[in-house]
Amino acid sequence: MVPAVSTLEMPAPTLDPAELAAVAGRLASFANRWSAMAAPHPDRRWFARLHYDDAHDVWLLGWDQAQGIDLHDHGGSSGAFCVVTGRLVEAYTDRTTQPFVRRRRVATGEVLAFGPDHVHDLSNPGPGAAVSIHVYSPPLQTMTFYDDAPGTFLSRLRTESADSPEGSGVA
Repeated sequence: MVPAVSTLEMPAPTLDPAELAAVAGRLASFANRWSAMAAPHPDRRWFARLHYDDAHDVWLLGWDQAQGIDLHDHGGSSGAFCVVTGRLVEAYTDRTTQPFVRRRRVATGEVLAFGPDHVHDLSNPGPGAAVSIHVYSPPLQTMTFYDDAPGTFLSRLRTESADSPEGSGVA
């Protein structure tokens, strides 16, 4: 008699920030395959999930001029993003090592990668719309938003699910 073999569920592999940056850069170079899906919205930031598997997910975001997203984390996921058109400004810190927010401009073609403790906001200073590709591992589940006012630095405001009912929408 052969003993039964129990199958252990193996955790999904995760990609590190350098691998995520490579994926974001590679996908940005194939914009002709997905650019028709990019739909910056004049009133709100626009997004669509392009890919999801156990290891990572990919999001396409459209930013009209002066649009942005508040200071947030990625629920323990590492990530990378590439600005495909336009430019973005990132204000960033992390929950463990940086006691203040720094700012940097991210131009068309630039890719930035980060670990799971990264907290940032992004905005489009214009002129015109911007489009960016974002990759997260493990796949993005939640985003916690933070207050960055003096005396309340990184006080949690709220946590939101990353999913939307149709997989795309405005936020």
